[in-house]
Order: sequence, then C-alpha cells, then structure tokens
Amino acid sequence: MKQAHIKRLNRNTLLIEWPDQVSTDLLDHILGKEEQLQKSIAGLVESQVVYRSLSLHFDQPVEQRQIDQIGEIIKGETGTISRQRTLWKIPVCYDREFGLDLDACAAALQLENNELIEQHTTHHYPVYGIGFLPGFLYLGDVPEKLQVGRHTQPRLKVAQGSVGLAGKQTGIYPQESPGGWQILGRTPIPWFNPTQNPPSAIQVGDAIQFYAIDRPTFALFEIQVQEGIYQPQKQPWI
Repeated sequence: MKQAHIKRLNRNTLLIEWPDQVSTDLLDHILGKEEQLQKSIAGLVESQVVYRSLSLHFDQPVEQRQIDQIGEIIKGETGTISRQRTLWKIPVCYDREFGLDLDACAAALQLENNELIEQHTTHHYPVYGIGFLPGFLYLGDVPEKLQVGRHTQPRLKVAQGSVGLAGKQTGIYPQESPGGWQILGRTPIPWFNPTQNPPSAIQVGDAIQFYAIDRPTFALFEIQVQEGIYQPQKQPWI
C-alpha cells in the first residue's frame, strides 16, 4: 500500500486518505487500520470509512502526539479486518412502475431489459461507504458493460428504496430525496432506521447482491416489513 496522508479537518477531526486505486483489498486494509485505531487511540469517539479515506472524530481537540501515534499505526503492516463480513441479498422489483430509467439504460447499453436485469443481479457489489444521505449505500465494482452516467438534470423526488446506477456505482435511496442516478427498480425493504442502534445492519465492507421479484412479492414483503416478520437473506462473504 502507498503511504496514507493525514489531514486536520478541524480541531476535533482528522481525515486519512490513501492514494491507491479503490479496491476491495484497499478497503479491507483501511477497515483493519480503523479497528487498530479504535483499540489504540484515546479520545476517538467515531470513525467512518468511505472508499479510500478514513475520518476520525475525537471528543477533544487532537494533539500532535495523537497524530504521531496514528501515523505510526497506519504505517505498520497491512491492516486486516477481524469481523465476519456479510453478503446481503436484496429483493428488487424491476417493473416499469419502479424502474423509471430501465428502458433508457437498456437501450444505452444495447441490452434487452431482461438482460440488464439479469446482469445487474449477477454481481456482488461491495459496500464502499455510507452517505450522502443517512444510510445511502455506495456500492462499487459495477462492471463496465453496465455503467451509465447520471442524469444531467436530477429528479426533484426519487422514491425511498429506489435502486439506481451511476457510473461505477449502484446504490439504494434510503429515503425520498432529489437524485440524479438512473433508476432501475425499487426494493420494498427499508435498510436504514435512525431509531435503531445501529441504524443499518449493513456495514462498510459487506456486499450486496440484488435479486429480482415481481409486483405481488413486492407487496408481500411490504406487509412482512410492516408486521415485523421480514427476514433478510444473508450469508458470510469472503
């Protein structure tokens, strides 16, 4: 790994950035370093990994001795994540009612709609970060044959649960919001709940695989969610 750079964002916050290309190997390394820092650095109250950066938030202004200690840790051997990562299987209805851009994306990619759906549901997408909306999953490693650009004019409203494409990323809108991603379908499962701790069971370093469902199954899963009996499909991911 190339040497990371430490920046002070404000008195209580540091940002560590790695110059390497985004990859699952780099993500594992950063997550491993995050675990080491959480165990070793006094006053660290919150940390967040997004792609090739790690932000550190402290309960007091950061002292130079802490920065020096952090520098020694991130210069050490390759980081290794200790927790078991999870592959989450997320249902998506790709009906035109929900897949607002499915036809246009398929045409742009020179695919039939069913071919686009099949390819979108084939891959495992690593969770590289959570933001820009609370709970928004940044899912990477979209193959080149599925990559389409954002809308030049974002929509004012994108429905909660919408699943979209944007370049090398795919993602799920956790709530209704403006957005410019190309919308392929919608999941009936709310993956973010701010009243829970943690708000999302899905973590950075996990992976997502979508699977297609029809409209009646979408409605059934909505009912199961409302009644609190929906059980997500998941398995260990190596």
